[in-house]
Amino acid sequence: MRFFRRFRADASASIPVIASMLMLLVVGVTGAAVDFSMAAQQKARLQGMIDSAATALAVDPEAPRLGASEIDRRALAYALAAGSGEGPDGLQLLAQYSPEQVTIEARARVAMVIGRIFGFDFASIAATVTVERAQTGALEIALVLDNTGSMEDEKIRELRRAAKLFLDRMEQLARQPGDIRIAMVPFGRNVRADPDWMQDKWLSGTRPKKWKGCLTDRAMPHDIADDPPDGQAARLFVAVDDKECGKLAPILPLTEDFRKLRSHVDEMIADGSTNIPIGLVWGLHALSPREPLNQSRRAERPTLRQVLIVLTDGDNTDNRWNMKSEAIDARLRLACRNARDAGIVVFTIRLIEGNERLLRDCATSDEHYFNIRRAKDLPELFSGIAGSLTGLRITR
Repeated sequence: MRFFRRFRADASASIPVIASMLMLLVVGVTGAAVDFSMAAQQKARLQGMIDSAATALAVDPEAPRLGASEIDRRALAYALAAGSGEGPDGLQLLAQYSPEQVTIEARARVAMVIGRIFGFDFASIAATVTVERAQTGALEIALVLDNTGSMEDEKIRELRRAAKLFLDRMEQLARQPGDIRIAMVPFGRNVRADPDWMQDKWLSGTRPKKWKGCLTDRAMPHDIADDPPDGQAARLFVAVDDKECGKLAPILPLTEDFRKLRSHVDEMIADGSTNIPIGLVWGLHALSPREPLNQSRRAERPTLRQVLIVLTDGDNTDNRWNMKSEAIDARLRLACRNARDAGIVVFTIRLIEGNERLLRDCATSDEHYFNIRRAKDLPELFSGIAGSLTGLRITR
């Protein structure tokens, strides 16, 4: 009995020591989890920075003429630009460039918070990326962009930024003048043509006085088809009062003038209601060698690839006939099928709101449909689409 009483007394005395050890263990485990989480976040950020840097370097027209040290400096500049001007502590990059691929290896360190207690001031992080390059070939692209009222503020700002980034990427990859040509089709309930190229013979009736190009849907079934305005009344385009277009920017036909394209992006203003079919069908017209937009070289370049990129942030709400959303959706399905049947690759982007099933079905495949939940993710998405169109493939 005396032995057990003494053991109990000794055990009682050791409880504070054991509790302290357990507390130290808990703090250590919790601190390690915090530090590990921070390191993982910085590693993901580092990976994103070098992914962007490698993609930019792969399309940099000056890169083939740069030496190894200059390539490293340029890769670092691209990475820091992707990181808003700063990167992880102790960032070091090693870049390798060839006509076929670009590889970047990166190292950095992350300051520990709890680890310092145990003598670990920093943790090392590393990332690597390879971007494979391919021949781009001839491309014609129509950007069909929702400019309705619901796109105001952040959405339209991020769309402008994304469109300009996309144009930068495409311009860098144009090996020969005219290899890559792009059209822009801002849309709302209607679209706006340029009166200088929209001839009177293509219009139903007389254009309104001082008309600035506002057009509504053509008569069905030509409203969703690339039928030329050949004189038949139903095939003619319908001019309406410019009030019907509000502040809508005009359509810009296919061009290789990237300065003009970037300037046109700045003209986009959010205003009006949503009629996706009219935007998509004018994207079809933009990629057609037939009137009214006959700039396409599809007939003379058999290897030419054509692409429609359609972005919207909402449901169809209104058109010439004041149809219900379901009826306008049916017109869109037909327009999408006409685009795919013409051999055009169709990308669709749903920005926060809109009919997900409809837009997914419109795209060439599920891989060509994107559901974006935040406007600030648009630039990254458009950069990724540019990469897919230009034969860039990221591997790790």
